[in-house]
Formats: sequence, structure tokens, C-alpha cells
Amino acid sequence: MTNNKEISTRIKRLIQIVQEIKTNPSQTPEQVYQKFSISKAQFYKDKKSCLSLSERGVRMFRINRINAIRMTGEKFTRDSSYDFTQRHKNAFSVFAGDKTEKVVVRFNKAVETYIQETLWHNSQSISTTKNGILFTVHVAEPKEVLWWALGWGASAEIIEPHWLRQMARDEIKQMLKKYK
Repeated sequence: MTNNKEISTRIKRLIQIVQEIKTNPSQTPEQVYQKFSISKAQFYKDKKSCLSLSERGVRMFRINRINAIRMTGEKFTRDSSYDFTQRHKNAFSVFAGDKTEKVVVRFNKAVETYIQETLWHNSQSISTTKNGILFTVHVAEPKEVLWWALGWGASAEIIEPHWLRQMARDEIKQMLKKYK
């Protein structure tokens, strides 16, 4: 269990990291996480987002969107039942939820090694086909997988669900208009 002193230390470190990134944006991630003696995994979690627990519920903030930060002296009581890992177990990236939907993406041989060598989601399964691989996940927000898959260009194809495949088709049509 995390105590208040440890939480205070982590918040102060997070403030220092935000200030460091804002002051020296050209630093590599390795330089920043080595400077603050934190693990690479923790650095990327801290760099991506900061949670706010308040009477309005759990809110997430992107670190790169924070313009200023200061200690207020305001105290809060941590909800000991809150479990970030449990809350986000179904998130492909950011959007959490309890209900999941199956998403299947076909990747061609040109990128299959890159897909296979990384754990993208805890529910992922990968099966080999004659032309590449099928990547399957069960996630809270399937659109996050679509956005990720679009980043792989023509090497990726949304197979299911059908509505997401249609959304990919519509998005690609809109993209194509920009290149005519």
C-alpha cells in the first residue's frame, strides 16, 4: 500500500519531470528517466498522463498539455480501493471501461515482426496466416485500435467488427480526398 509520504514524493517528482520536459524538450526520454532515477516503464506512464482523483471522479490529463504546475498545499485522501491497473485493464491506450469488444486486424508480412515483438494489450492473441498475421484484442474502445492500425498504413486492415471496418473505410476515403 502506498503511504502519503510516498505519494507526496511521487507528485513532487512528477512536477519536476513536467518542468524538465517543458524546459528542455529536446532531451531524449532516456536522458529524462535516467536523470530522475525512474524506470523506463514508469517514465512513459508519467509522461503520458496524470490522474486527478476528485469529487468529480477520476480524470486523466496529458502531461504535454500542462502549461504550469504548482504545489497548493491542498490535501486529499487517497481512495484506497482505487486500482489504476484494474480500471484500465481493458483500455488499448487511454479509454477505460468494463465492457469489451473483440477487434481483429490483419497485418501483412512487411510489419508482422514489429507487431509480434511487442505486447500491445494484455488480451492480445496473434495467429499466423499465409500472408501475414491476425492480431486480436478485446478492448473497451475499439476506435483506439483503429487509430493505431491506421498508423501502420496499407500494412494493416481492420477485419472486425464490421462497424469498425466501415469506420476505417470512411476515414480512408476522407484521407484520400486530401491527396487528390
